[in-house]
Amino acid sequence: MSHFDAFLSDFSQKIKLLPSHNQLWLALSGGLDSVVLLDLAVRYCRRQGKGLKVLHVHHGLSPNADAWADHCRQLCLGYSVKPIEGQSQGISQGIEIECLIERVTLSAGNLEEQARMARYQVFERYLAADDLLLMAHHGDDQLETQLLRLMRGAGSQGLSGMPQHRRLGLGWLYRPLLNIGRASLEAYGQQQKLVWIEDESNHSEQFNRNYLRHQVVPLLKDRWPNVIQVAGRSAKALADSAELNQDLAEMDLAQLLVSEQVMRCSGLQALKRIRQANVLRFWLAKNGIAAPEYSHIDVILDELLQAKIDAQPCFVRPEFELRRYRDELHLIMANQRPGGHQSRRQSSRQPQADTLGSDKLNVETLFSKARLCLDGVTFEFEKKEPLKKERLEETAPTNSEGLILPDHGYFYLKARAGGESIRLAKRGRKTLKSLLQEAGVPAWLRDQVRLFYWQESSSSLFCSHEPVLFQPVCIGIWSPAPQARYQNEAEGLFWWDASWLAPDLSKELKEPKEWVKVRKVKSLSKG
Repeated sequence: MSHFDAFLSDFSQKIKLLPSHNQLWLALSGGLDSVVLLDLAVRYCRRQGKGLKVLHVHHGLSPNADAWADHCRQLCLGYSVKPIEGQSQGISQGIEIECLIERVTLSAGNLEEQARMARYQVFERYLAADDLLLMAHHGDDQLETQLLRLMRGAGSQGLSGMPQHRRLGLGWLYRPLLNIGRASLEAYGQQQKLVWIEDESNHSEQFNRNYLRHQVVPLLKDRWPNVIQVAGRSAKALADSAELNQDLAEMDLAQLLVSEQVMRCSGLQALKRIRQANVLRFWLAKNGIAAPEYSHIDVILDELLQAKIDAQPCFVRPEFELRRYRDELHLIMANQRPGGHQSRRQSSRQPQADTLGSDKLNVETLFSKARLCLDGVTFEFEKKEPLKKERLEETAPTNSEGLILPDHGYFYLKARAGGESIRLAKRGRKTLKSLLQEAGVPAWLRDQVRLFYWQESSSSLFCSHEPVLFQPVCIGIWSPAPQARYQNEAEGLFWWDASWLAPDLSKELKEPKEWVKVRKVKSLSKG
């Protein structure tokens, strides 16, 4: 078997090992690697009777970028209208190739990393369910990746390099050339008289990868000619080790999770230090967070995990934060933080004249699914059937099923100021602080607490000279649930006050005709 036939056979075998796929895609830059891969993919598609879609990402960084895009179009057009040289007549017909050019815009900063991220975003956007994207990374690329990650202090997962295949969006990514050196690709390209472009930026050693490519890797090849194959074996061994670590982390995490973003500290503390770090990295990765540096893992394990049970330490990064509350370690993503909304705590522990929310509802004109909002937290009110007065005490526990109120007056919302309390049915008067502690609501969620006020008149002010009947009455409290973490679907906790039914007040109220059901329908807006 010739070198060419062996090369083609090896490629075909790799394709057969893939999961079944729908549309076949190929990422085409126009350089040697992707042009060789295009030629091989066309041969495969002709044998299999498949069509091929090609994606070229136009970064606009080079003055030659337009010429590169046009070169990719012409390559695909050529394969569509003529056979590959040397093909037998049975498979020499043209192949249907759709070449898509996608332009992206990059901002100032690390252009190399931005360009990489932009490419993968384009690929994810185009891939439909179980589509397959071929990429032309080869053995030299893999060695460079391993060396770069070694300089960053990566562990087994990072040093295993690029995986040969993995999920990408709804589809799959596959790198069939990963164990083949660039020299073999160049020999193939020359043999087949392929035409490719040279990116001038590949010669600039200001980029770390190019420095390795031109200064370091040639020395390694001179000393160890089989360095590409050796590095590939090491990558495989490290990938196996990383997979074992992941299997162990999955078993540990299953015993530790309270919810998707909450872990039990006592269970984590019972593990050996190396397993603590392993499961912590795995947990963060499952939530889309890149593996933190080892020094950050040490801080989390030393300062959060070992903190006293009544302490509330936190570890904050731009993309997430970890907070300890009692025996739980909470993960809060950047888009789940209550950023931009300031606490409304007042220096006085008593409600002041203008602290009621400006939004209010007239109960007498309350229509189905009316809404009341304060600082992005929205509640929905809906009229319900009348309820007998003697059942009020037993039907006003902590729940979100009903706010038992007369059918007149006004509702208001107010943020927590401090010192509030309500009387619960069959439990007596409880401070808001004690209710939050009992429910296990972490301190960082408590500024989202909202209080419901009812008032006979339309005045929104606390006026000491008014009769008791006309003063706003705190009749309910809402708090995020301990594990709600700002999710829209999490309604949280409700407490309804029964004190407004005391004889000195209830005797003045009109006989109730209708009652109101309330539920939370919108989370705190993200700032």
